[in-house]
Amino acid sequence: MTEGSGPTEDTRPSVAELLVLVERHFHVRPERITAPGGKGRDSLRVHLPDRTVIMTFRADRRRRAREIEVLKRLGAVGAPVPRFLGQEGPVFFQEDLGSLRLAARLEHAIAGGRGDLARKLARMSLASLVRISDLAREAGLEGIAPKMGLRGEWRRARVGRIARLSEILDVRPPQVDAEAFAGALRPRRLVFVKWDARPGNATIHDRRVKWYDWEYCGLRDGLEDPAFLAADEFWPFAPRETLALLAAVRPLSEEDRLWLADYAVLHAVERLGYIVEQVKKHGWIDEERARRQDRIGYAPRLLARLVRHGAEWAALSRHGPALAPWFGEMEAALRVLHPPPSPAAGGPV
Repeated sequence: MTEGSGPTEDTRPSVAELLVLVERHFHVRPERITAPGGKGRDSLRVHLPDRTVIMTFRADRRRRAREIEVLKRLGAVGAPVPRFLGQEGPVFFQEDLGSLRLAARLEHAIAGGRGDLARKLARMSLASLVRISDLAREAGLEGIAPKMGLRGEWRRARVGRIARLSEILDVRPPQVDAEAFAGALRPRRLVFVKWDARPGNATIHDRRVKWYDWEYCGLRDGLEDPAFLAADEFWPFAPRETLALLAAVRPLSEEDRLWLADYAVLHAVERLGYIVEQVKKHGWIDEERARRQDRIGYAPRLLARLVRHGAEWAALSRHGPALAPWFGEMEAALRVLHPPPSPAAGGPV
């Protein structure tokens, strides 16, 4: 799946070079190229005379080749992913699934008082991830995807973020059994996972939830994808409701619930770390801009949601109950060090 020998990294093409690649592939000059996620992102929208397509650059040749193969194989078995449209040098083209991400769909439904619609979309999202996992076996992806996070060092580093983040905000770290917590993250099986299955990496298209950005897919336990979704600051549902929605589309044992809770609480810690880092660097972001461009949600209301859900996941977990009050302490410390410019926006979180 590698693309020849030599360097494994490609240089990002200039705008002029991208225009040439588009014209070479589609035999028509594009009207313009826009950046729906902002400048510097790997994926751009190409406006052709009769349609739009997404052009994606990946610097790592091996990772790019794997992502293309995954899109091809999943598309061939009818998985909810964008259609692969071809490759030109360091870029490949895929179907444009639209600009309204799942994160925005969920938020608009809730803000409009349509909770039933939001829950339906959430259930569809979880079901689509389960469906992709099933179809991945049919597509033979378990034979080409890399194994991820198997080393003890990787698991211990994830637990170690709790102490490092506590130090940044001068908050007393919670007392957890770090070795036991790290051990609980060991995958119980190896199955295909999307990874980075966040609400910003999906949209509703042809009445299905479809997922894009397959750069980091691999093999792990299988519950990581629901954890990525459920412990994200843009996910509006509390842990218990999320577990009920997931159980409606995939049977969950008590061991599954505990494993998912342990993983989700640490993923919430990771998202909190990203928010702290961004607030320290840039101050607070406008929430709608963060949602529209799929930025890290370092907005006051999104932080409050993440903290509340993180504490609830901690209470449900086997190894993380001590983190339940810690999330609130971290939020308070961040707001003291970096006061939001105005009160958090109203409305449900």
